Amino acid sequence: MTDTRGKRHNVTVTQCEARHGVELARDSSHIASTLTAASLNAAVIDVVDGFVHRHGNDGLSIFLKLLADRLDSRQKSDAASVVRHVDTFGSAPPVPQPAGKASGSRGRSKVESRMGSAAAPLSRNE
Repeated sequence: MTDTRGKRHNVTVTQCEARHGVELARDSSHIASTLTAASLNAAVIDVVDGFVHRHGNDGLSIFLKLLADRLDSRQKSDAASVVRHVDTFGSAPPVPQPAGKASGSRGRSKVESRMGSAAAPLSRNE
């Protein structure tokens, strides 16, 4: 008995590459151009949402595998890892926070900086 699953999978991958080649190129470029972990996650989620909106969920996993491979070939292994994480878990990985900084704490706001601290006292307890 021969196992044809591998052959079917290859045909499906080949079909996906042929059908979505332009999307793969555009989306891998979009993701590769990100500069921060947060923008990387946002770009990957944007790509997934766009694919699902245009094509539904059929073929999404194969598309993401091909997308991750393209990112690897661009030497963007961090981006490829995020794409694989989304494929596996259905969500982007958490964005690492810089050591020593509380999440969401950035000091004074732009308005407070322009007006001075007397006009708007800074309260960390709110």
